[in-house]
Amino acid sequence: IHDGFHGTMQEFVKMIAGGNVRHRVWISNPDPGNGMVFSELFLINSLTNSATSMNENKTKLTELFNRIPRRHTPENVAEFSAVLDEYEDLLKSLEAQDEQQIAPFFDDLEPIRTTLKKSNDRKASKKQKDELFDEASGALKDTIQSLLDLQ
Repeated sequence: IHDGFHGTMQEFVKMIAGGNVRHRVWISNPDPGNGMVFSELFLINSLTNSATSMNENKTKLTELFNRIPRRHTPENVAEFSAVLDEYEDLLKSLEAQDEQQIAPFFDDLEPIRTTLKKSNDRKASKKQKDELFDEASGALKDTIQSLLDLQ
């Protein structure tokens, strides 16, 4: 295997699954005698893509988590709404990879949106708006943290 790795196929697969690969990997002079067959090459490619994708998703989730505003203002309501939309888009892309585990996270979106909308009601007092905004931001942080823990 090129790039200085010398070890067994199992060690190589463990290394890739752990996300420790940053470069493309290729086999020089593969032959059937060394155990490298197309199914193993496919596995290596799949694991590399999976590890990279998981790291990218964690990074995106962490960025969204950190963008959730802390205080209720009209500008922060708009930013919160944008974060919520981006989170939903990310959930949709994750759902394509693992529908069973991701589908329940969609259930959290509507109550958060409803609470956020109530926090912007002109009839609500400043205290009510702050409490509702805090409730919505806490719920979004909780759901994103749950998804991060799952990744």
